[in-house]
Amino acid sequence: MYNETVKINPYFKLRILGSRERKCSVICEIHVKGTPVAIPFSTEIMVYVKDWDYKKRRINLEDEQSAKDNKRLDIIEHEIRNLAIKLQYQGKVLTARLLKETYLQKPLKVPCLMDCIDLYIENRTKSGITKSTIVQYTGFKNIILRYLESINKKKLELEEFKENVWEDLKENSQRNKSSNHVLLTFIKSVVRFTIKKGFLTYHEILGAENPTGDGKELTWIDEDQIQRLMQHRFSYEPHERVRKAFIFQCFSGLAYEEIRSFKKSEHIKTIGGKPVMMIFRKKTKKHYPVPLLKQAKEILDEIGDSFNVSGNYEYNISLRFLGEIMKYPNIEEITSHMGRRSAGVYLLNNGVPIEVVSKILGHQDIQTTQNYYCTVLTKYMDLSTLHLQ
Repeated sequence: MYNETVKINPYFKLRILGSRERKCSVICEIHVKGTPVAIPFSTEIMVYVKDWDYKKRRINLEDEQSAKDNKRLDIIEHEIRNLAIKLQYQGKVLTARLLKETYLQKPLKVPCLMDCIDLYIENRTKSGITKSTIVQYTGFKNIILRYLESINKKKLELEEFKENVWEDLKENSQRNKSSNHVLLTFIKSVVRFTIKKGFLTYHEILGAENPTGDGKELTWIDEDQIQRLMQHRFSYEPHERVRKAFIFQCFSGLAYEEIRSFKKSEHIKTIGGKPVMMIFRKKTKKHYPVPLLKQAKEILDEIGDSFNVSGNYEYNISLRFLGEIMKYPNIEEITSHMGRRSAGVYLLNNGVPIEVVSKILGHQDIQTTQNYYCTVLTKYMDLSTLHLQ
């Protein structure tokens, strides 16, 4: 059905590569109000930058060739607008990519789920994500691939990955709720990426319920386990460095990247006569003072200027040796982030208000802290109101 409120705007501009003194290609972006812009295509018209009218989006010359080129641009714009009307009458949902591919007479094919995942990881890798994030994404990809192979649907179309498939994947992978939460977040990110690229306009998985419900399942190192680690010493120096760094995380709440870049000479400051850590939080893009607990201070007294830890992937692998010392029931669960969570639990269990804990951990808002630590908060509320019961 034709909808005259849908705004179609073929947008012509220059693709400038290298010197601005050379002729540039005139390209066309198709803008459809409410949908992402498709990848531009070439009009096969060349023009110098100085001869292009950026306001009119046409060549600013009066010679015969320029008149022909401008006429060609007018025809392209007219053809795209007419094509949009035709597709609407055919009942198509207009997207910039659909218009582009139809206009160029190329078949519009939505990549299969695994291809979309590969495209997403490639895009994020080019944007500069850390090695540890790439490893995490690859792990998610392998989980999904193993599942699709188990049901003989390795080339499952993205649109076929519906909520019932997600539910089956959850059950098949036998992961805990917290792990499924992260996996679903990854899948939704892939879907949003494909929508941004114009392959889809919507996908029902975006409405899937968070598998962790009202709060995320929380695992942490308890005080008995951390005490065993504090009493142990490794003869192998790299493991000993990891031990000290992890204990420091458990009593400071610093993330791995903050531990890796930490230097006493730069981050330890004196405020009100007491030493504190001034840590820059990437998410909030602000410096926050983090109190230096006595356990953390003891660790700092044992190291040089920094912890000198390895990459995140190697660091997490080394933590499994610590798990054996702590007698942690499932050493595969132990990651650098568990040390950070353990700090939050330690602070809450020792009566530090959640508002303060939220600031120490560098959360963007207190709701994040409440979601993660809901189990601990329930226990804290029970103890806090015991005298009133």
